[in-house]
Amino acid sequence: MKEQKLAPPLVDRLKVIPGVFGIRFGEKQRYEVLLEKSGFELRQYEDVVIATTTVLGKFSEASEEGFERLARYILGENHTHENFPTTPTLLQSSGSRKLCMTTPVLQSEEAGGWSMSFVLPKNERFSAAPHPNDDRVKLRPVASCAWAVIRFTGRIVEGELRRREHELRHWISQTPGLRAIDEVRCAQYDSPLTIPFLRRNEIQIRVEPATRFQ
Repeated sequence: MKEQKLAPPLVDRLKVIPGVFGIRFGEKQRYEVLLEKSGFELRQYEDVVIATTTVLGKFSEASEEGFERLARYILGENHTHENFPTTPTLLQSSGSRKLCMTTPVLQSEEAGGWSMSFVLPKNERFSAAPHPNDDRVKLRPVASCAWAVIRFTGRIVEGELRRREHELRHWISQTPGLRAIDEVRCAQYDSPLTIPFLRRNEIQIRVEPATRFQ
């Protein structure tokens, strides 16, 4: 019997994930900074398409399972309904396509678990993006909106997320013209292999109105 080759570890195949020293390559979700003060930012994000999945359980376990589902999707476990030309960021193979990894990876708390989302490359339209083979992964268009943001480094644990969220909510409450919407997410820009103090993490709270601040 011919010996079956073992697939390389997932982290080895996702070569677009930044390295141990926090060097980041690839596309980053685009935004405009409307206000920056005391370590906090107000940002206006562009329209995007996200691939998202929800996993029941605690943050750490849900993060691992959610990442693997989404990684399989962008690595080619998907199907298309059109013929697309091959470009540096899109590879076509037997009706499926590989997509580039972008940053950040987004997570938000759901009832009994956590959702995780990958932002698709900017040139991906919702109507033409490849469909996931796994029905637990969904595509969703997200319209331009404003988010208040606090940045921090280190390992992410639930206690730290709560503390940073409290700090950010306090800043929002002290900033005239801002009102928090009940939508909170964690944004991670680096691989778990990155040295903790070099990691870029953020807590983001959606706010309104999306006005231009001086």
